Amino acid sequence: MKQVLPLSEYHSLKSTNTNSFAILSSYFTESIFSLWRQTENAKYLGYAEAIRRSLVRRQTPSGGIANVKDVTTEEFSEKIDFQEPMLLSGTLKYLFLTYADPTVLSLDQYVFNELGHPLPICGRHPVYPAELCSYNSKIS
Repeated sequence: MKQVLPLSEYHSLKSTNTNSFAILSSYFTESIFSLWRQTENAKYLGYAEAIRRSLVRRQTPSGGIANVKDVTTEEFSEKIDFQEPMLLSGTLKYLFLTYADPTVLSLDQYVFNELGHPLPICGRHPVYPAELCSYNSKIS
């Protein structure tokens, strides 16, 4: 039977040093997205698919996607009753962008801030033309 840990236990786990605990951080999927867009190496699509399958296995009866106390167990039997806010704002966004057409949020026109929000690059995006940039040099 699968066990869901209460939120109070989640906070104590987060401060321990264990290799088997996993949270739903967006940093890894951001790296997969960036590497796929830069290299078009199919192995990164394979990594993205493995992440997607893992997220499906983490689904909870309430409809969320849980953190896992021990990823070394066969079926992630101990789930933590807490969904990271960055799951929707980062992890799923970067998975979507990995599979999306490269013209969707092109890395030639956008840069992502630490929270994963796309910002137009001055002089490279139609809504932010070079003449509106705060510096006088041309963008190559």
